[in-house]
Amino acid sequence: MKKIFLILVNFYLCFQLSIQNHQVKAQTVTEIEGISTKQSFSIGKYANGIPMLATTQKFVEPSGNKLLDGGEDAYIEITITNNGEGSAFEVKAAMTADNSTNITFDKTSEVISELKSGVSKTIKMDISGNENLLDGSKKFSITFDESGGFKAAPCNFTVNTQKMKSPQLAFIEAGIEEIQGDKNNIISQNELIRVAVLIQNTGQGDATGVESKIVITDASIVPVLKTYTLSQSIGTLTSGSSKTVYFDFSVTWNYAGSDILPISITLSEAKGKFGGTFPLNLSLNKQTLAATDIKVDGTYSTDTEIKDVSLGIDVDKNIPKIGKINTNRFALIIGNENYVKNKGLQADVTFALRDAQVFKEYAINTLGIPDKTNIIYLEDATATEMEEEIDNFLKLMEISPEKREFFVYYAGHGYPDENKDAYLMPVDVKADYIKNAIKLSDFYTRLIEKNPKQVTVFLDACFSGGGRTGLDLVTARSGVRINPNSTTVSGNLVIFAATSEDEISKPYDEKQHGMFSYFLFKALQDYGGKLTYGQLADELVEKIGTYSITINKEQQTPKVNVSAKLIDTWENLNMND
Repeated sequence: MKKIFLILVNFYLCFQLSIQNHQVKAQTVTEIEGISTKQSFSIGKYANGIPMLATTQKFVEPSGNKLLDGGEDAYIEITITNNGEGSAFEVKAAMTADNSTNITFDKTSEVISELKSGVSKTIKMDISGNENLLDGSKKFSITFDESGGFKAAPCNFTVNTQKMKSPQLAFIEAGIEEIQGDKNNIISQNELIRVAVLIQNTGQGDATGVESKIVITDASIVPVLKTYTLSQSIGTLTSGSSKTVYFDFSVTWNYAGSDILPISITLSEAKGKFGGTFPLNLSLNKQTLAATDIKVDGTYSTDTEIKDVSLGIDVDKNIPKIGKINTNRFALIIGNENYVKNKGLQADVTFALRDAQVFKEYAINTLGIPDKTNIIYLEDATATEMEEEIDNFLKLMEISPEKREFFVYYAGHGYPDENKDAYLMPVDVKADYIKNAIKLSDFYTRLIEKNPKQVTVFLDACFSGGGRTGLDLVTARSGVRINPNSTTVSGNLVIFAATSEDEISKPYDEKQHGMFSYFLFKALQDYGGKLTYGQLADELVEKIGTYSITINKEQQTPKVNVSAKLIDTWENLNMND
């Protein structure tokens, strides 16, 4: 009986163990099948396949030099592509720099929540170099993580850096145009003046957000805002580039301030560091530079060559000032340009007025001739005006002629008659009435009649029947051409003429002067007025002979006509004793 009991117990235990094993097995199967319940999130994401991430990187900066410049905002463009069959989740790109000194980041990481199969996503990470960034390089490292561990390979790249190239806004010069006035390039009260102000970025960096503002501190100087405002937005000035801004004003009769008008320009740019306030140095009742806009842009490079820019021509500025006034020197200056509107010859003489205006400045400053009392100045002179003022000039020779030196400057048309006599043409005399013009040989005779100490004539005209514009004025009388230097002269007379034979006196368009006048002024400027007549003649022959061929494609040979009395000594005469 005991034996049967033990058998039954053993059987029961085995049965229970079998049930437990079956339950464990069933539980194990249930747990395995239930993995999707406990781990359903993980297995569900990649049920359709796993991701495969690839990346590309690009450095982008605005100047195009492929450098991170000091003061420049740039960015690193990162493109992540999923080339796998399944989506990628929580893709994180993180960037670090081995040396972040003088570099700032707007962010160092970015997360993409899901990147599906076959899809690319581009992100940008902004970087900036501050103003203390130096020449060198910066190494950047970017890592890529993914929530399931399907990360992309990290990458390293190096960006070269360059120290900041700062802009610098500068006022260069100001010129004027008389909108209402006597057109003499002199600012006078109760005239409407337009000012051209030339500014330039003389720094090595670009200036952005450039603004200009004209500041007038005297209520008797009235801005006129019909055409231009006092504040103007200029935008960007690249290194070396320039810009001209304009404004209009009038000085009323109430003005009682300094001859230097209290007008300035304030220049500013986006950084607020590279501008300033500059006086325009505009003078009342004094010859002022004419407003001619010449814009010269520099070309950006590692070091920009900052080219000079100017509102005016080189010989119109920096006129040598001798500082010594010679009360025994006198000048007659005539500039005849506008023949057509005055019903004279059928062609104007380009730049003749400008020639006369600038010669007057050299006469005053370099030759030492007193302006108020010793200079007779004519623009677009009629026959009557020329005769009257020549008579007045000759009367000056009657007073102590042995002490006095006389200079004559003429820019305008010359003209030959049928007898091959040369004439200086007033602006209102037609070819058919040439006898009303100034006969050159008679003029020379009158100049030396009183036997003055010295007479010097500068003649920027030709007598070939041609003109600066190239128009043939004597087509109807072909062959009537003369050489003005063949005229026999006497006394203490030296004549510098623009041409010889039947050549035409041409302009130098780039310099806005007659070719002869420009190189006359250039010689006086280069030598500081301290040159002999011989040196001047050599300069004129060499420079005009060369430039007339290369610029105007025509020969022009200046000549000197000297009286027999001075034939052995004229070369040693000095322009400024």
